[in-house]
Amino acid sequence: MVSLNVPNNPSGYTPTKAEALRIVRALTEAAEAGTRLVVVCDNAYYGIFFDPACELTHPGQTIVLKALRDSEFRRQQAEKVAILGARAEATRKECQRAEYDKLWDLYPYNSGYFMCLCLKGADADTGRVRLLDEHGVRTIALGQANLRVAFSCLTEAQIPGVFSAIAAVVRGMCQPS
Repeated sequence: MVSLNVPNNPSGYTPTKAEALRIVRALTEAAEAGTRLVVVCDNAYYGIFFDPACELTHPGQTIVLKALRDSEFRRQQAEKVAILGARAEATRKECQRAEYDKLWDLYPYNSGYFMCLCLKGADADTGRVRLLDEHGVRTIALGQANLRVAFSCLTEAQIPGVFSAIAAVVRGMCQPS
């Protein structure tokens, strides 16, 4: 994963055109050699550039524009949307299993990335810590009872195991000691 924060905050440093082209060349060579890359561009100052020597420092917009113009973009986009849609549906089905009715309520969601459970009788933050420590499952506690799960990073095959782990932790927290 590569994060390009330009202009850099807090220093304001911006690569020159030559430096930007070297960055592009290095990333392209790595990708062509088989490295799977995720390049994140954070350039909040779109359109506010004053040095012509740094005119290429709007990489986010340049990359997005190039991607949109690529003849494979729509096919690739549809493929990724289908993958996320299948994960969302697998998550919905898993969360709504009858054996989980007493453990949580599922908030309605229409995100391709995450969803939230309202835990019944269990503290979300305590559950989050136990999930991480005991099962290696990372979640986010939102308030006292809400547990956010990002299913976008799970394969469909991993989804049942994640919710089984959540159920085990919630059951353990609801049982008298």
